[in-house]
Amino acid sequence: MWTPPARSRKIRRIRPRKLFVNGFLVLLLVFGMRSCSRLQYAHAVFSGLVVIDDVLASRRWHPLLGEPWDCTYAIVALTDTAPERPPSPKQITNWKYRFGGDWQPTPEPPLHDTTRAALAFCAQYFSADVATRLRTTLTTPGSWYVRDGVGENLYIYAPKHDIAAKIRFGD
Repeated sequence: MWTPPARSRKIRRIRPRKLFVNGFLVLLLVFGMRSCSRLQYAHAVFSGLVVIDDVLASRRWHPLLGEPWDCTYAIVALTDTAPERPPSPKQITNWKYRFGGDWQPTPEPPLHDTTRAALAFCAQYFSADVATRLRTTLTTPGSWYVRDGVGENLYIYAPKHDIAAKIRFGD
């Protein structure tokens, strides 16, 4: 018959306080890495394409334990020397860093019934000023935009409004 081994002195009881402190430090590290990379994401998207004056809003990932469909975005202020025409897209394979495509002049036509409105949904995460500037950009002449067929990805280039944006509403 089997008998359990005698309890060794090396086995220690888990202390709840130590477990809590270690767990807190791990969460702090994870959230710190995620927030630190926010500004880096906007710089990575626009690197080699436009000269950035300031990062207005940026989020590379959906919130941890958040909704499966949510927003990622990189929105920057352009410098006064930004060219009038939008840049050609970089030849990259990672869609997360893609900006641009078949640029169309604004104003943007009305969306179809089956088109996702990335800006309308994601504007809740931007400051009121940034959201207003982006909406104005799409509804007035003089800027450029690219929207994919289903509306998941929206790219905006508007030197007149000193703003460029990559907005994605997806999984």
